[in-house]
Amino acid sequence: MESNFSDSMCRCCASEGVFKDFNSTYQWMGAEEVYADMLKDCFDITLTVSETINSGGICEVCITQLRNAFNFKKQVQYTEEQFKRKIEEMKFKTEIVKVEEAGEDDFPSDHNLSDDDFSSPEYDIPIIKMESSSESAKSKKRATKGATTRSKKAKTEDGETSAKRSKWDGKYTLKVTDQEKKYECNDCQRAFPKRPNFTQHYTHVHLKQGPKLRSCHLCDVFVTGSRRSRHMEEVHGLPRPTCAACGKKFCFPSKLIKHQKTVHMGEKNHPCTRCDKSFATRYAMLKHCETHSELRPYNCDVCGKKFKNKKGLSVHMDIHNNRRRYKCEACDRGFVQTSSLKYHITKHHPESV
Repeated sequence: MESNFSDSMCRCCASEGVFKDFNSTYQWMGAEEVYADMLKDCFDITLTVSETINSGGICEVCITQLRNAFNFKKQVQYTEEQFKRKIEEMKFKTEIVKVEEAGEDDFPSDHNLSDDDFSSPEYDIPIIKMESSSESAKSKKRATKGATTRSKKAKTEDGETSAKRSKWDGKYTLKVTDQEKKYECNDCQRAFPKRPNFTQHYTHVHLKQGPKLRSCHLCDVFVTGSRRSRHMEEVHGLPRPTCAACGKKFCFPSKLIKHQKTVHMGEKNHPCTRCDKSFATRYAMLKHCETHSELRPYNCDVCGKKFKNKKGLSVHMDIHNNRRRYKCEACDRGFVQTSSLKYHITKHHPESV
């Protein structure tokens, strides 16, 4: 494959534009970076420097990929060191147990050790007794019995075991229709498409319990699952899942993949059964289906007018509350609805159309 190399280009992808010198030192997240050294450390690649032509540099896209690879390598190395240390600890504990279980006849006669010989700190190690074969067999038997008991628990209609259902029994009402099923909270009548959405709502709103915290494997900080990636980036320099096309950052890799498929690739896998339109998410498809329905379950408490969805009711309530959110840029006059603003611009400011 031929490439059109020039004197001003990225040495990693051969693209032209703004780039940085790969031999200079830069600051990022409080740490120094030399991209030539990072390439050598990660991939054992040394870029050639020319004295006759411009040696080029490295673009921001390649810097991000290199930084991700460099941080990933450090993470793997750190995890490997922790694993090796754990193996050494287990070997040492096993040797201590063997010494503890050995009798006096197992030692040579010239080892006449007194009580004072074991008073030094090197012998102040707690003895961890290992299970005997009979105890281990009993433990396995109890675990097998427990697993069998759990597997025999009957499944309810919404996929929960009877033990889990008893915790939330009476807290919600499952309503099933032809198109969907909803979990309605018995305390506030809010409906949710999935049971985990309801449990999160009930735990946070009615039980006043905060989200569960997860520990960071690199420090002693506890953060929520949604903020863990931000903590890893801001404190430890491990970047969050980032879209290479628009630079948007996400909490989880699954959110990034969904964003790339729906926004940049235009994937729409949720078609409407009443028309030819398709949507990126099931939620958007269900909201669209409300336009085909003849039902108007949302009533205005002021005038009694009915609407198909909450958004229509919310826009209508702006009329009663005289909430003028749409401003004319030409005369700064406010309007309740966008249609009124468009009519005003067409009539009074035709030059702006």
